[in-house]
Amino acid sequence: MLFTPTSREKFLHLMPKGGIVAEIGTFKGIFSRQILDVVQPERLHLIDPWVFQNQTDYLSDASNVSDRQHEDNYLHVQQLFAAAIASGQVILHRDFSCEAALRFDDRYFDWIYVDGMHTKEAVAADLKAFLPKMKENGLILGHDYIDHEDFGVIDAVDDFIKATDYEMVAMTADACHTFVLSRTPDDEITNTLTSRIIYNVAGVVEINDFRNRRFVHKGIVFPDGVVRALPSF
Repeated sequence: MLFTPTSREKFLHLMPKGGIVAEIGTFKGIFSRQILDVVQPERLHLIDPWVFQNQTDYLSDASNVSDRQHEDNYLHVQQLFAAAIASGQVILHRDFSCEAALRFDDRYFDWIYVDGMHTKEAVAADLKAFLPKMKENGLILGHDYIDHEDFGVIDAVDDFIKATDYEMVAMTADACHTFVLSRTPDDEITNTLTSRIIYNVAGVVEINDFRNRRFVHKGIVFPDGVVRALPSF
């Protein structure tokens, strides 16, 4: 696994151009717009229910805003992608991700980006629902692989890796890590991606045997009271 000192926005420039892509959890469409502009996918499916969810383990999530705010966000996304929607390049799916997944053919996506609900159960459900929808060499990316008390992304992704033939091939080293999973780490798609990472990003670190490691953030408290999170494997 390549621990990559870059942001998810800059990481997009390393991804293969074109292809069929989905973003699970669109919210205001900020990162969606970057995917469209940088990767220029043939099709970009944006999936989000845009609705308040009254679940105890999700109430405190900053993305779980009121229905009125969600409606405003949805209208904003429609306007932001109006031209691409009209051309058929962008397709909006106002639905829960697992329901939306049922409408796609198997082996359809070149890559997806999972950034919906951050509970363990929700992330696990997204990964399970979209697993058959991935091409054989398709990549699964996702956000917020972080050791946060209200998030279950790490546990869900780690369990998914152990239960499938996917491997963690890269992770961004920004504040809210993006993970990259591949089940064909030796094929041209993944090899090209990892080569681009090593060539274009300074300070990349290879973490061996990631499957059997536990990723955590160690809180380092400085004399002035400032706390910094130290990634630890």
